[in-house]
Amino acid sequence: FFFHPHEANPPAQESRGLGDVYKRQKQINWGKKQIEIYTKSNKYVCKSVLLTVSNGILANEDIAFIPKLPDYKIQAIHNLPMGILNKIGVLFEEGTFKDNQLGWYVVTPDKYHKNISEIFSFEIRKKEKEHMIFFFGGKKGSDIENYPKKYYKKIVEFIKKQFGDNIEKNIIKLIHSSWGKDPYSKGAYSYALPGHNLSLIHI
Repeated sequence: FFFHPHEANPPAQESRGLGDVYKRQKQINWGKKQIEIYTKSNKYVCKSVLLTVSNGILANEDIAFIPKLPDYKIQAIHNLPMGILNKIGVLFEEGTFKDNQLGWYVVTPDKYHKNISEIFSFEIRKKEKEHMIFFFGGKKGSDIENYPKKYYKKIVEFIKKQFGDNIEKNIIKLIHSSWGKDPYSKGAYSYALPGHNLSLIHI
C-alpha cells in the first residue's frame, strides 16, 4: 500500500474502493506480520506500507504508531522540523507589466543591508496571467496566515511605491498560502537542524 495525504481524489485507488486511505490515517499497527491501517471510517490490512506524510504530521504524532516508533526515528523526525515559507500572489490586468520588468527581485530596506531580517523577494510573471509573487519566511511567513489583510495592504503600498499609484487600479485580487495551518503538512518544507543533516536516512 502507498499512503499519501495530499492526493484528494486519486482515481486508480478510488476505483478499488481505497479512497478513504487518502484521508487521514489515525493509527498504524505495525508490530505483527500484517500491518493494520485505521482511518476515520475504515481498516486496511497489508504486508508493507510506504508512508509519505510530512515531518510535521509525524512530529505532531497525528498518526498513532503501535508499537511506538524506535527512539532513533523519533529523534530523527524532530531533527528535521518544518519551516514556514508563505507566498502572497497578486493578479493584475493584462498589459500591466512590460517584458523588461519580468524577473526575480530581492528587496532590502536600505542600501546598507543593516536590517537583514527585513529582506524579502518577489517575482513578476506574465504566464499564464500577469501576476506578482511575494515570498515570506520565518515570523513574517507565520504572520501572513493570521493577519493576511495587514500584509495585503503593505504589499499594495509597496507595489504603488515601485510602479506608481495608478497601478492599483490594475490589481484584480490578492491571495496567500497558509502552509503552517495546512492539516496535511503543518509547514512548507523540512530542514535539518545544525549538525543533523544525516537524520533523513533514519526516518
